[in-house]
Amino acid sequence: MTQSDPATRRLKKTVLVLTCVFLLLLCVVTGLLLSLLVDVRQQVAELREHTGQMAKGLGQVEQALAKGVRQLPINIPEPLSANEQTAGEIAHLLDCVGQPELRYEYEDKQRAAEWVQMKLKGKAVLFGGKLASAEDFIDNVAAKTSEGALYYVIDKAGKKSELRVWLAERLQEYRSR
Repeated sequence: MTQSDPATRRLKKTVLVLTCVFLLLLCVVTGLLLSLLVDVRQQVAELREHTGQMAKGLGQVEQALAKGVRQLPINIPEPLSANEQTAGEIAHLLDCVGQPELRYEYEDKQRAAEWVQMKLKGKAVLFGGKLASAEDFIDNVAAKTSEGALYYVIDKAGKKSELRVWLAERLQEYRSR
């Protein structure tokens, strides 16, 4: 045996110990990753369930609208506004939007009047008391979707107009009475 044999043995033992520590750490990290994976899978499953429930509810609403149901079984509170005149003007504009002979288009989809009326009313409620005028309602709620797509209204004759412009005309007619 040579002088280097004890040094070689120590080196081998050190390498063996380091390899064992590395493998232990690898097992711990793998366990943590598997635990995270299980949590993510559970969250994805819950999200799919909620999405499915929402899609089912949306489908029921769209079926009801397609059948000509005028009043949806959803109770949305009235939008808040700065004063009674503004509240009356916004209510009138929402009534105009809800006319059943109208159709709407946004984000390359056509929607029934009742659907858009409900959507705009909900958006107006979310604005709280920040709607100081009917023009605020038109510009901040009814002009574009939250993603920035323009709303269009299509009348019985098939004429397509920007909803913002169409509502401004309805507001002028209302105020001139």
